[in-house]
Amino acid sequence: MADYGIKISVPGNDVLAATARYLSLTTGQNLFKVFASGSSTVNASSTLTIAHNLTYKPNFLVFIESVGVSGQMELCTASLITNKARAYANNTNLYVKNTHTASRPIFYYIMYDAL
Repeated sequence: MADYGIKISVPGNDVLAATARYLSLTTGQNLFKVFASGSSTVNASSTLTIAHNLTYKPNFLVFIESVGVSGQMELCTASLITNKARAYANNTNLYVKNTHTASRPIFYYIMYDAL
């Protein structure tokens, strides 16, 4: 790797010789920068709105409780097919839509990075 910036290797690897796979942090790669994070509950058959007011569509990650498996979380995507929920964002808000018949907890991360 080039000699630049900051590199932190995972335990057991020499930071001077480690390839990108064995680095837990490097300024040589783009890293998501978290703007906001939190947890909430999205009610049955409703949409939860989380304000971010970044004036652009940010990258985000939303994890929602699996249908029928208490405590097991899964990634919430733009599709309703996999887990009866979807997440999407606009210039001011993050939305989490739950089409399931039960309320479900979520965890979310909104990034500074634009979509």
